[in-house]
Amino acid sequence: VTISDNYRTLYWSAADAISVLDGTSNVHYETSEEGTKVRFTSETGISDEAEDVFAVYPYSEAAHRIDDGVQVVMPVIQTVSAPGFDSASSLAVAYTSTISQQTTLNFKNLCSYFKFTVPSEDEVIEVVLRGGEKEYLAGKVNVKFDKGIPSFTVAEGLSEITFRSLTPMDGTYIVPLLPCVLQNGLSVTLKSKDGRSAVHKVVAKDETGLESAVTFVRGKINRAT
Repeated sequence: VTISDNYRTLYWSAADAISVLDGTSNVHYETSEEGTKVRFTSETGISDEAEDVFAVYPYSEAAHRIDDGVQVVMPVIQTVSAPGFDSASSLAVAYTSTISQQTTLNFKNLCSYFKFTVPSEDEVIEVVLRGGEKEYLAGKVNVKFDKGIPSFTVAEGLSEITFRSLTPMDGTYIVPLLPCVLQNGLSVTLKSKDGRSAVHKVVAKDETGLESAVTFVRGKINRAT
């Protein structure tokens, strides 16, 4: 998956894979196409007895159905090799009770996004995000759908995300994380190639100019420099 220039549209890439959970199995589906709408195929396919399906991007052996939902994992460690984001961490989910030979799945972003820019001279190779009150940014979540819209509860939460680059960062990067309200802002620790580190606090301002909670909304991006 890649993200568009306006940061609002996700595009499928060739070889992207999804989990399709039919109530009995976690079936691996893959696409050879690119675009906003692509065809996924599987050698095995879902059960003929399936009454509904959940689907998860990216494919994960850990994804499984629970009651009337599905459990997925937001990674606590994310890695990139160039400006952008770790597509394997950009969770998206879908649900349908309409099954056919060509079932249509309408994926919804489960995560929010934190966007930041780092100049090359700082030689940053790692960024750690933490909620000011240790709010959950990653971990296992239970997802349900209501009228086509996903909601989640945290089953096993983690209060920080480590975002690593294989080369010193130079440009704009995006960290997928769980939607949340950070009552005391976001703590961002940057670590350089030579061991230096710096901590920045990201806060929001209310109409009077006072610090207020930072809110990460599902499917939207917050930005810091």
